[in-house]
Amino acid sequence: QEQFGALVDLVDVERVEMRKLDDISEELGISSGKRILLKTDTQGHDADVIRGARQTLRNVTDVLTEATVRSIYGGTSTLDEMSKILLDEGFAHGGMFPIAYVKGAFELIEMDCYFTRVEAGKL
Repeated sequence: QEQFGALVDLVDVERVEMRKLDDISEELGISSGKRILLKTDTQGHDADVIRGARQTLRNVTDVLTEATVRSIYGGTSTLDEMSKILLDEGFAHGGMFPIAYVKGAFELIEMDCYFTRVEAGKL
């Protein structure tokens, strides 16, 4: 709140059911043979989404996710954490796109991160 003021005032609380992507991928139509782009935007909990999608990731060609460089609230997915998880799953960095900076400075707070599936034998 110190950084963003009224832009981050709590207005309401919405309760939602959480399910792993691996548990619902079939009903979503995620299957092999399709080119799947997985986009996560979970207010800092993107690593948890990826951890719940290990099987689903086998059918994913690209991932667009958010990552924190400088944490502004607890439990957020850091760039290092997101990179490790997705690099270990066979993805490569495809692009980094800044979202927010510290007010009055060029210190990065968070960014969108694009990862793409590494194709064996291609460099």
